[in-house]
Amino acid sequence: MGKAHRVGNGLRPDDHAGWSATLMAARDNPFVDFLHWELTPAHVIYDVCDGYATHDEGMGPGNYSLDNAPLPHPWCTCLWYPDTHKTLDDIGRELKGWLNGESNPRLDAAFGEWDRELEGEGNSARLVTPKTVAALGGPGSEDVSEEYRLSAKPGVGEIIFQEGYDKEMHQREIKIAKWLLAEFGGKIELRKEIRDQYVRTSDYYWNGKPWELKTIGSEAAVNSALRKGLKQLRGVDGGIVIYCDFELPDIEKLFKLIRLRMWWGRKQQTDVMVVVDDKTLTILRYKKTADD
Repeated sequence: MGKAHRVGNGLRPDDHAGWSATLMAARDNPFVDFLHWELTPAHVIYDVCDGYATHDEGMGPGNYSLDNAPLPHPWCTCLWYPDTHKTLDDIGRELKGWLNGESNPRLDAAFGEWDRELEGEGNSARLVTPKTVAALGGPGSEDVSEEYRLSAKPGVGEIIFQEGYDKEMHQREIKIAKWLLAEFGGKIELRKEIRDQYVRTSDYYWNGKPWELKTIGSEAAVNSALRKGLKQLRGVDGGIVIYCDFELPDIEKLFKLIRLRMWWGRKQQTDVMVVVDDKTLTILRYKKTADD
């Protein structure tokens, strides 16, 4: 079996309601195999949780079937989350096969009522799936949304500020940094604004890579936003967050403009995260063009 990957959000429970809600959601997720129990650095006193984290029912230490997961005790500081032994490739192949018409009763039960929406029929703001993203992102793009989601540790990490950082002047950057930490986790450093050879440096270093935030008020603004963002990455592999600060964007128009801009030569591998209504719509990876 492959290395376990996270499916869903890990939560630190303050009460049993959150634990119950997580289990209910996990049972509805066709890609979840078990609930994983994990000790955290805040866990300093030996108690029943140490047994939970090492117990093995044949699925690996700390992994429990969804019908036999232990109930957290009051003020428990452990981390627990739905998980799977499937690899990203396994999940991608299974979902892609189902979208292409292969029989899969488990996915039929989970997603069957949404099949037309998943295909993009009758839905102007269609969902981004492995089947539709190739057309949306254009040549040279790869949908890496699941890679980010399955490796995420929501809320786990830190936000640090470079010495001399002007917090009053960069409220929006701080807001999005907090959102990134809550959604994906990781180490986020907010960088002091410096101009080098007339080009401003990137807003963040997220897990060691430069990221630039671009807030747009219309679909048309994404072209200029990406052009400037690519310059600010300065030839280093990194990412650009496109934050749509307006309601109900025209998804087809937005991605058409993204395709056109990203078609031109890229000096680095760039992940483009599109955020609508504080939710990640998709994350597209554009690799460095061969002629650079």
